[in-house]
Amino acid sequence: MASEFPNDAPQRLPGSDEDAAHALLDEQAAAELFAGLSGEERRRVADLQWLHGLLQQTLRHDAVERERRILRVCEAIRREALDQVQVATPPLRSRRWIASVLAAAALLAAVLVLRIPFVPPPTAMAAVETSLKEARSSPDRLYRIEAVIQPPVGSELRRVDAHLWVRGETHYVLQHDGLLGGLALGSNGREHWLVPPIGPVIVGNDPGVVQSRLLNSPLAVPFVQVTAILESLADRYELTLAPEQDLPAVDGQGTVRCAHVIGRKRAGSAARLPDIIELWTTRQTGTAYRVDARWHADAQLTGPREIRLQWTAMDGPLPSDWYDHAAHHAPDRTVMRRMGDDSLTNEG
Repeated sequence: MASEFPNDAPQRLPGSDEDAAHALLDEQAAAELFAGLSGEERRRVADLQWLHGLLQQTLRHDAVERERRILRVCEAIRREALDQVQVATPPLRSRRWIASVLAAAALLAAVLVLRIPFVPPPTAMAAVETSLKEARSSPDRLYRIEAVIQPPVGSELRRVDAHLWVRGETHYVLQHDGLLGGLALGSNGREHWLVPPIGPVIVGNDPGVVQSRLLNSPLAVPFVQVTAILESLADRYELTLAPEQDLPAVDGQGTVRCAHVIGRKRAGSAARLPDIIELWTTRQTGTAYRVDARWHADAQLTGPREIRLQWTAMDGPLPSDWYDHAAHHAPDRTVMRRMGDDSLTNEG
């Protein structure tokens, strides 16, 4: 069917002319091609070029504007993002600061943990050595002694009570009140002395001068010093660490947590040494709190069967001359000094 509007049909140049116009518009042909066209064809080409230029300018304008709009949008987005970053910066810095502080604290804690020496659970030997170290430098301290003594064969066991004052490993005083009066022995770190109930006071530089005169006394014990007990325990006994125990406090208020060590005498050790020694040391300081010594029953054995040393409270400070023999006898008492050649001299 024919169109009702014939003028609406597209008007085309002849094939060769339209191709030439397209070639000129596309800049694919030389200028001589335009010179070979007729006047009508030239006007047609000019109109096409004008229309092409108009469309190109219009399209280019839209592209530029579109590009500008894109740039403006991008700029707006960038500014908005920048504003958001700037607004978020203080909290972010705060979080980073907190994180840095936490990291530094963790690092410091790790360093402190590494610098603090690891304290392993105590061993039996460690408990004894700690107690010995403490006893060697201890201040004045009082121990109550309870002993069970085996008199000569045929006699019943006797119970003996005494008191032992110590200061470090060099000073001690051992006192016992018997039927015949008080017996005292001790050392001031320079000389050893014995004050018997009857007879002269014996003084000498050798501790043997005291030990030899105790053989027939109720205090014929192998130890007259806490440090001597602990040294023997460390050197001559097989040690076992028993469970800790709570013992009554010295001041009678509450209890004291103590490590408990059991020592069994090694084969070949001196017969006079206890067969078993038990030691309780304060958990915090290592102080020798209680010592129990036991000898196996033997019908032929005379001397101690059981001895307990229990740390107890003192009534007050000791006199300055407490560890001198003069503090334990009358001024007019005869004093005999044992010399290096085992001879005795009368000091009056």
